[in-house]
Amino acid sequence: MHSRAGASCRLILMGLAALAAGATTWSQTAARDDAVVLGAVDDTAEGCRSLGASGHAVAFTRPAEVSFIEGLSICCARYGAAQAPERDFHVYVLDQDLKVLADLPFVYGEVPRGGPEDLRWCNLETPAIEVPEVFTVALSFEPDQTSGIYVGFDESVDETHSSTGLPEDGFQPVDQRWDWMVRLTMVPTPSDGVEVRRLADAAGPAATAETPATTELLWDDDESDGQQSYGGAGPRIVFDLNKQLPEELQGKDLAVYGLRIFGSRYGGGYDPQETMIECSFLDADGQVYGTASIPYARFGHEAQWVEALFDEPVLIAPAANGALDILLDPQAHQTKGIYWHYNSNPAESHSSVGSLDRGFRGSPDREWMIRALVGPAPAAP
Repeated sequence: MHSRAGASCRLILMGLAALAAGATTWSQTAARDDAVVLGAVDDTAEGCRSLGASGHAVAFTRPAEVSFIEGLSICCARYGAAQAPERDFHVYVLDQDLKVLADLPFVYGEVPRGGPEDLRWCNLETPAIEVPEVFTVALSFEPDQTSGIYVGFDESVDETHSSTGLPEDGFQPVDQRWDWMVRLTMVPTPSDGVEVRRLADAAGPAATAETPATTELLWDDDESDGQQSYGGAGPRIVFDLNKQLPEELQGKDLAVYGLRIFGSRYGGGYDPQETMIECSFLDADGQVYGTASIPYARFGHEAQWVEALFDEPVLIAPAANGALDILLDPQAHQTKGIYWHYNSNPAESHSSVGSLDRGFRGSPDREWMIRALVGPAPAAP
């Protein structure tokens, strides 16, 4: 996608009242004489698509005279159950390097219900988001069995500016010359009373307390041989602290600062920021002495290594008796879960499957691609 990001989009300058016909919401921006509608599409959709484990993305190049997005228009229709689901879809604004500048949630009910023949422009208010000259807007609807959103596409464009993908997975250009029907309303300066998000204030990585150097404990060989998800259960892996820790950490007070996992998420109808994978740390008798949580949002829909640092390190209890025993529970079911990747037929397996409620069963034919980041325990305050 990035190679196409510099392609200039044709400006469509028109009466905003006409554009807003059939709109669900619109902002005071519509009344401004200096507002510009940015997009490459006309008002006729040649087709539409709903994407499951992916998203709709469009690259834009703004004119010099406008810097702030203050409105978003999508030619779309909501399908499925008559009652809109009680969850959000997300609009991402990304910079020229595809780094997220803004993550905007909108309730599903803001999109009118209809079929592929009932697409209409849905106008959504946004904060005043300052963007660089080249930027991208991506839409993530995560449809499920009972709800989703069709997005129209226009085949009359001179060249495509569109891709499929999500920020956590990356983007791939569409394979034909058409564009998703997405337009932006842009202004030179923020309107009165509108929340402002400036480029200079774009959030970087969340600040965390200084983490000491960690050792990565692992059994895998870095090459996935397959994947598996388990309803109501999860992977368990046990590390040998006596054998796997470097000499300088032997006999020290230790903590687990996070995990590194090769996997992906699937399904829809849930908020990946609020849906958690519960991590339990067990002693030699199988009793839990520590827990931590990892949000589903850390995983994309494409398999990749995910480094998940915990908000608070988990101290390794002396009762572990040389073993670091970790159980992950994603509370998976048919439409929600994590695909855990593994190595096949290890010489000796340290992996199993199960839950605290129902117990565990060995997995002699596989080794989970789950690693532990272990280091010296933080000094007591």
